[in-house]
Amino acid sequence: MNNWTEEVDKLLHVAHYCTTLQMNRKFAYNLVDRSLRAASDVLSAQCTNVVNNTASVIQWTTQWSEKLSLSMIVLKVNLLKGEQVNPQLIDKLLNGEILGENVHSL
Repeated sequence: MNNWTEEVDKLLHVAHYCTTLQMNRKFAYNLVDRSLRAASDVLSAQCTNVVNNTASVIQWTTQWSEKLSLSMIVLKVNLLKGEQVNPQLIDKLLNGEILGENVHSL
């Protein structure tokens, strides 16, 4: 596993962990949101050069299909509702094991 994939895994685990904490919901939502946005940015760019701003994302990212984008939104909503989402499910989704399309080949 190279550096950017390790960073994505860490960020997804942070998002998942934040849903298990007994803390104010608005702070938990903020942490989940920022973690998933950062994971999405790094994953889309397939490097850690990307930073969390629009210009950087446009410069470094690959394009996601509409199906993949909607699936990630559904996972985010489920996390924000407090549902448990297995981080491996997100990995399988992004690697094309669920939708049949690999984010890295788009």
